[in-house]
Amino acid sequence: MPIKISGKDYFQIQEVAEMLGVSRQTLQRWFREGKTTDVPRDHRGWRIFNQSDVDRLHRVFQNPN
Repeated sequence: MPIKISGKDYFQIQEVAEMLGVSRQTLQRWFREGKTTDVPRDHRGWRIFNQSDVDRLHRVFQNPN
């Protein structure tokens, strides 16, 4: 379930991982290895994803060529 921050919907990393069909650890590894650009973080330092971030990740990792 998305969370609202300043009126915009954001997803947590576990939700995005499930949408992409990968584990949370895999998604974190992709960021750590620089396979994709990072996303904003909330006040706790946790990654938060908007729908365009999810769409971008889906395009990149479902069609790697």
